[in-house]
Amino acid sequence: MTGRTQFLLVTLTCLVAVATGCSKSEKAPVEGEPENAVRQPTVATDGFDPFRDGLLRRKLNSANASADSAKAKTQFSLVLDSGIEFTNTFPRNKNNRLIETGSGVAIGDYDGDGEADVYLLAAEGPNKLYRGLGGFKFEDVTATAGVDGSTLGNDALAAGASFADVDNDGDLDLFVCNMASADLLYINQGDGTFTNEAALRGIGKTGASKVGSFCDYDLDGDLDLYVVTYRDTTDSRTPQTMTIGDRVYIHPDYRNAFGFVDGKIKESGQSDFLFRNDGEGFFTDVTAEAQIIDHAMGLSATWLDYNDDGLPDLYVANDAWQSDRLFQNRGNGTFVDSLPSVTRHMPWFSMGSDQGDLNNDGHVDLMVGEMSPSSHFRQMLNRGNVDESAWFLEFGAPRQTMRNAVYLNSGSGQFMDVGQMTGLSSTNWTWAMRFADLNNDGRLDVFVTNGHARDSMNADIVGNLARLKDQGKIDSLLEARKNVPPLREKNMAFANRGNLEFEDASQKWGLDLEGISHGVAMADLDHDGDLDLVVNNFYEPASVYRNDSQEGNRLTLSLRSPSGNTFGYGAKVELWCGGQLQTKHLSPVRGYLSSDEPVLHFGLGAASTVDRMRITWPGGNVEEFEQLEAGQHYLAIETATQLDTPAKPEQQVANLAFLESETGLKVEFEHQDGKHDDFARQPLLPYHTSRMGPGIALGDINNDGLSDVFTGNGNNRPGSLRVNRGATIFEEIDGPWVKHFLQDDMGVLFFDADGDGDQDLLVTSGGSEYELGHEQLRDRLYLNQQGEVFDYAERSLPRTGVSSSTAAALDFDRDGDLDLIVGSRSIPHKYPIASPTRLLRNERGTFVDVSWKSAKPLATAGIVNSVVCTDFNDDGWPDLVLATEWGPVRFLQNDDGKFHDATERLGVAPFTGWWRGLAAGDFDSDGDLDFVATNQGLNTKYRADSNHPIRLYFGDFDDSGRMDLIESHFEGDTEYPVRGLKSLSNAMPFVGQKFEKFVDFASAPLAEIYDVDGRQSAFKEANYLQSSIFWNDGNSFRVEPLPRMAQTSPGFGVEVLDYDCDGDIDILIANNFFGAQPETGLMDGGLGALLANDGDGKFSFVWPGESGVSLEQDSSGLAVADLDFDGDLDAIVCVHSGKTRTLINQANPESFWKLTISGAKGNSRSIGAQVTVTFGDGKIQRHEVRAGGSYLSQSASEIVVYASDENPISTIRVAWPTGEIVELGKEDLANDGEITIDITDATSGQSDDSAKK
Repeated sequence: MTGRTQFLLVTLTCLVAVATGCSKSEKAPVEGEPENAVRQPTVATDGFDPFRDGLLRRKLNSANASADSAKAKTQFSLVLDSGIEFTNTFPRNKNNRLIETGSGVAIGDYDGDGEADVYLLAAEGPNKLYRGLGGFKFEDVTATAGVDGSTLGNDALAAGASFADVDNDGDLDLFVCNMASADLLYINQGDGTFTNEAALRGIGKTGASKVGSFCDYDLDGDLDLYVVTYRDTTDSRTPQTMTIGDRVYIHPDYRNAFGFVDGKIKESGQSDFLFRNDGEGFFTDVTAEAQIIDHAMGLSATWLDYNDDGLPDLYVANDAWQSDRLFQNRGNGTFVDSLPSVTRHMPWFSMGSDQGDLNNDGHVDLMVGEMSPSSHFRQMLNRGNVDESAWFLEFGAPRQTMRNAVYLNSGSGQFMDVGQMTGLSSTNWTWAMRFADLNNDGRLDVFVTNGHARDSMNADIVGNLARLKDQGKIDSLLEARKNVPPLREKNMAFANRGNLEFEDASQKWGLDLEGISHGVAMADLDHDGDLDLVVNNFYEPASVYRNDSQEGNRLTLSLRSPSGNTFGYGAKVELWCGGQLQTKHLSPVRGYLSSDEPVLHFGLGAASTVDRMRITWPGGNVEEFEQLEAGQHYLAIETATQLDTPAKPEQQVANLAFLESETGLKVEFEHQDGKHDDFARQPLLPYHTSRMGPGIALGDINNDGLSDVFTGNGNNRPGSLRVNRGATIFEEIDGPWVKHFLQDDMGVLFFDADGDGDQDLLVTSGGSEYELGHEQLRDRLYLNQQGEVFDYAERSLPRTGVSSSTAAALDFDRDGDLDLIVGSRSIPHKYPIASPTRLLRNERGTFVDVSWKSAKPLATAGIVNSVVCTDFNDDGWPDLVLATEWGPVRFLQNDDGKFHDATERLGVAPFTGWWRGLAAGDFDSDGDLDFVATNQGLNTKYRADSNHPIRLYFGDFDDSGRMDLIESHFEGDTEYPVRGLKSLSNAMPFVGQKFEKFVDFASAPLAEIYDVDGRQSAFKEANYLQSSIFWNDGNSFRVEPLPRMAQTSPGFGVEVLDYDCDGDIDILIANNFFGAQPETGLMDGGLGALLANDGDGKFSFVWPGESGVSLEQDSSGLAVADLDFDGDLDAIVCVHSGKTRTLINQANPESFWKLTISGAKGNSRSIGAQVTVTFGDGKIQRHEVRAGGSYLSQSASEIVVYASDENPISTIRVAWPTGEIVELGKEDLANDGEITIDITDATSGQSDDSAKK
């Protein structure tokens, strides 16, 4: 800050306590001091003992349970005799519903006596200040203090408040936001009174202010202010527009009330304000200068440093149609909205928000509340005609969804919304959404306030009001609005059990008050080291909760700085204790319209000592302390000697496992979709069946040793073949596929179809754009003419005209040439009924369907999304593993050229899911192949287990001649429909005829809505949704879910690779799905998943900030190869309606063995060959040469093996699918690098009967 050149070095001997009752007038300049000198506040240290330089402490009170909580057996008890007697009300005969958004509460020790004081705000009537007396006793000092919030019109409609030391004198001032009058800044006079100086200091704006949040955003040493605004009335004017050039703008006179939402004019909110503190608490409006543009109905503003660059950023939660904002601090006084670049969606009706480290990884996470009901009944009652908003839900930018968001910070600049996986996505009509460690176990729990003044989302009520409006009955409409009943809901609390799992502890903790609650603030009101709560309720007395937790040690921390930021707002505190990291930022304005006491709380669990604590002060100064005792309240005083604003901290570049290639080695391809409307024929589809691609295939088409790339494309766009020229160049070449642009490419596969030694190309056609049997559903085979020229072999494949999916090559009959397996998806417009998957035998380059003869189980396999050809029982015959939708992962065993279903015998039949991707690898190094399969995951609206599956009923329920669908789910043991009344009745009118009221439909189980058994009994179900490993135990498979962070979105492409070259097989997954029906929204919680194998078959998720895998788009196909010839495997990921991503592995191993297995004519790439590697310590690793797998994709056929000097390779054994064997010993492996193992060097390893030629 200008004029401030040095810190006051505070030592324990020069600390001067601020005497209680000292007035402003007593704080005169020191004699001889320059008139404009910056005075440093003194620091109150009464009751504290010296501990370390810059750190004082005092012992916390013992944690004793109250009689009330002990009797109720709850952790929290409602204190009824605290002296706080306050009820927030608003006349129900008024029709301005915008005012019924409630009020908040602020807590702070304004008089410096060591007791927290409480300020409660009122929508009508006076606000109240309660001075803390200790022992949960308070006295009303509002009149004496002069802070009742009264204004000239006495109609302030107070909303939010926050304590902060605005004028840099060492005590807390009070800022109050009003909806209907000027905001108030009560400057603390130091004698128990306050004076409103808002206008004098430049922040006395009049508007629909909600709350002000203080932070030193420019790091100049004083507190700046952001004021979030709403709107205070409905504007009945017709907005005028103006045209400048070719753009239409809203006239300036209307911009504070209207805005564009995706091209449509809708009512908007007022402008928010950013005020810069220019010294001693005098402010300048820099909103425009800082490039803060947010004309919206804002409800909360949360400061956080989401990208950990030392600069405070700001999340603004906006109600209704306007987008939320994440204003990233550029460090030059300006901000940019980065929300669209860090997440793909946000809540629709955003309300309260909070920040904190939810999973103890050191990164700040973010939570935003909405009003999504937690019960089926309320979901159906609130879900009116969603079809009217379908355009907005599907095409808004960013998308908006009808649920809370729990944004997990990945450390890569991207957030992952894990709300549905944590169970926190639907918490009813939520205002405040708060992080806090309520049980002192070191993990952040969640508390939410709920309810609303009127049940205004009840679809029956909304419909009645709309009818009165349409009929022009305005008086009746206004009267009906007054009579809308309140929505009383219970507040909720969720205990964090670790691993992103939360338990509803509302009743157990005693925090399930039913009513209408808005703001909540937290503080340790009885000095026992845990957090107590004060909740501002509507129409009922405020609630004061005492936390009587007996569990867990605890520690609290206050901060003091001699700068203009007296209480250290914005400081980052990291605490290492009990093998766990806790990271907290001091930002008192939290949740909704409320402000906590500026004290940090840390639950320590069983630990009695803190190993280390690091404080990073807002200006960048860092101090560390070690060996801190639990059960203490610490006071840390900034003791740095330099106050000048430090340079912006340099961002440390992590040693990433993968780097995404932006300019060098990169496959330049952008998938485009024809945007077919699948819902026109089947309006109740769970997702777009035409948006399931693309796939990618890697193969060497010109035998130059380099991997070339074919990527499929969408309907109306041709696929693309790019030839690898080396030196980072992929050259696109044309071929006959260009003429087949009308087809929707699905599976892609390089293999030798005609036995001439080069790689031909198969592209399957799928989607639902065309009817069954249509010419554009023909699969296509392109024959390689000895290089880079392909011919379309029109008659080589059966003309089935079905919607195909995946494809893979195998020599199933062991006759020396390659046959095909081609999967099928659903019949167009008849989802989920699928055409049969086909086994095609190669007869001299012509492929004949022999499924009926050699693979009968394929006829009933259903939708097949992926297939791996593999010898899972190690008998020398290639078997099939199928990933099916609405079914299990199916294992078809090849018995001498005929396939039999072994799924049930192998123990995996009970695990029915939406399986999509498949890969095989020897994860436990026991010499047999295990499998990994991707699934729907745990982070979508779907929940299932063996007793409560999700189901899809299908048939012609209304005799319309069309395939109807009914999705169902369970709540408890009762089965209900997934879709709402309007969606169902629009598709099947008899439903609307049966249920005239939403309330009746909402309470009806599925059996009362549909006579499912009588009309049509066909259904499919899924009871297991986790992506999983199938462990090969010899005679059976054991199913184990992948780590929880691999379940954050639907998985698709999956491949196995030893990414870190440590000799253990790891897993890479491409995930997310953007094609769900609009109500569901984007399933985008993933960023891809790199799973590291620890060597014992246990996998851990490698965070994107370390892995470099940050795939935020709609990823599908995935393939791996050594693209840059450095011995490690790189990855290419396909994106639906987006650009292909190329990930370059940074392992760069010093030694490796790259094996090329050469076969005989007809199968020159040795597809099906088994490679067994034995290491010096006896560990065995199994590999297999395959063509096809992952999801619609194919990786390069090369095998790369790594070893160390400590554990070298002993032998490599290769078994060809026709029985020949080669074994290499140590002498053959003396030199690492590329090794070609040729079948001509092999000897027969099997009997003549089994080694057919």
